Amino acid sequence: MIAVRDSSGRPYEHVAALLDTHAVDLDRRIAELTALRAEVERLRHRASTLNPAACSAAAVCPLIPSDAG
Repeated sequence: MIAVRDSSGRPYEHVAALLDTHAVDLDRRIAELTALRAEVERLRHRASTLNPAACSAAAVCPLIPSDAG
């Protein structure tokens, strides 16, 4: 921090900028996780409405893509 202060002014401005950057990154990650959570809930709801008798023998589960392995 002494080097920051000596070269560009008060260190708290540098720290504030770093915190702003971290806050933006956290907001992005929270949005991604929120979208993922909504997708999990959508799949969970769909799974609860599936009829096992309608499943084909070739598919393990209609919710799992055949190329997921």
